[in-house]
Amino acid sequence: LTLSPGFFRDRSTGDVMSRLTNDVQTTRAMWGAGLVHLANATTAFAIYLTYMMLIDWKVALLVLIPYPLIFLVGQALSRRIYISQRDVQAELGSLSGRIQEDLGAIHVIKTYGLEEVRRAGFLEGSKRLLDKNMAAAKVRIQLGPALNTLAPIAIALLILFGGRAVINNDMGVGNFTAFSTLLAQLVWPTLTLGFMLALVQ
Repeated sequence: LTLSPGFFRDRSTGDVMSRLTNDVQTTRAMWGAGLVHLANATTAFAIYLTYMMLIDWKVALLVLIPYPLIFLVGQALSRRIYISQRDVQAELGSLSGRIQEDLGAIHVIKTYGLEEVRRAGFLEGSKRLLDKNMAAAKVRIQLGPALNTLAPIAIALLILFGGRAVINNDMGVGNFTAFSTLLAQLVWPTLTLGFMLALVQ
């Protein structure tokens, strides 16, 4: 209600409704589940990193080398997901506006026999929306391969440096196992921090 009349003049009702719905969802994700994930990630880092440093700080620093990469990948993917979802939102708003126009002018369409013309426009808009959604899905699906590539690097470093520490009796087998478990537990909190930072930006 506080926006200028020019804002509503330049945008269709369908576009405004689409933006309202998606912006509310984004805000809810930020201040709802987002804060919970941020608290969980902060707690996980505080507990797990402290434990790893107490076991062997040298090995801990070495095996954590890939985690800044996981953070950066999460941030980059989150930005790309945002851009692709924004394109989907714009196309959905355009299609919604077209549907509302057709419903509002249904008598004119029927009178002048424009059903096929409007149907063709609707199908074309639906095809564009499908293409935008497929492009967004292709971006989201990259998350799994990225994690499957970066997370094992930390395990490989643990095997290299932690295994050497076990051989030299500087680390027990139990501590080595604890390290591998803690590394796995840190993957998702690291990715979550990247997502949250990109969402705030």
